[in-house]
Amino acid sequence: MAELTLYITESDELPIVTLALQLGCVLVPDLHYPTPRYDSLRILEDYKRYRLRTRLFYLLSEQFLRCPVEMSKVEKSGKLGYYIGNSGGPTIHFLGGGDFEEAGSKFIRPASIGYRAKFWNEVNKDMEKPPAELVKIYKTLQKLIRSSFLYAKPSKVSFWVGPEAVRMVQCGAKLVGFETFSNGEIAPLRM
Repeated sequence: MAELTLYITESDELPIVTLALQLGCVLVPDLHYPTPRYDSLRILEDYKRYRLRTRLFYLLSEQFLRCPVEMSKVEKSGKLGYYIGNSGGPTIHFLGGGDFEEAGSKFIRPASIGYRAKFWNEVNKDMEKPPAELVKIYKTLQKLIRSSFLYAKPSKVSFWVGPEAVRMVQCGAKLVGFETFSNGEIAPLRM
């Protein structure tokens, strides 16, 4: 799996989403749907509205879509619903971050962007590698992150920190999962 771990605020997410939209992707929010049809977001304002309901989105594009994204059925409390399944596509997943306050301290959630090394093609009934078009779009998004976010490796794990998240860490916010590290240990978080 190709994946970048990120620590980002919701404002740090916007350049990534904007670029994905400019590259021809639509964003599909990870929600429970009443029918087997998912919502396709094509403008930033729609992303911002749906972002209030979920952190996880799937990036789809006609450039790399090889088969329909599977909608899985679920029944809960006697109600039928649907959610995005694990087959079809392929897709690039984007899990947003965000910040929150707890017990008087500010925290920044981890986030990620990536894609699976193989996907199940329901049409061909076979596992396939993602097409070159998906990899190209992912690398373009990765390039944006690497050029505008800061790299940190306070332990065996490395990650990228968005500009707003860097400012928050400099003011005392903690990264979820790295609460015991001091701000100096998460260096170089400098703009």
